[in-house]
Amino acid sequence: PSLAYPAPLRIVPPMSPGEIHGLLAFLRRAERLKTVTRTAWTSEGKQESTAEHTWRMGLFALSLRPWFPELDFGRVLALVLVHDLGEAIHGDISAVLQAGAAPKLEQERRDLVELLTTAPETVRADFLALWEEYNAAATPEAKFVKAVD
Repeated sequence: PSLAYPAPLRIVPPMSPGEIHGLLAFLRRAERLKTVTRTAWTSEGKQESTAEHTWRMGLFALSLRPWFPELDFGRVLALVLVHDLGEAIHGDISAVLQAGAAPKLEQERRDLVELLTTAPETVRADFLALWEEYNAAATPEAKFVKAVD
């Protein structure tokens, strides 16, 4: 039998040192999601962090994969990971706190843009497009993630 070789990898320009440092700075800022608490509680009575919420959403979404074969689960998981990233800046905006404040969606977008300032342009554009897709429920995957949320 002949050996089948995978298709060659697409060659992309290497990341510059500035892009590497910018990406690492973004990841350090995003790590705040581990300690940002939400207005929700775990089943054990602990206030949930945004990171915990996102992890559970991803696990839930992936668990439903057999029943939604038409969805692109790479995209589903990307939407899950990006949908609350902006909470690293100003936290979760509860419905109670929304009264009299800037509309939640506008604030979350500003926060996401601020969080992404150090990330390479391709990452900024990709993550912002995913966030907008999610909030507009623009695709079947985005609608699914909203339902899981």
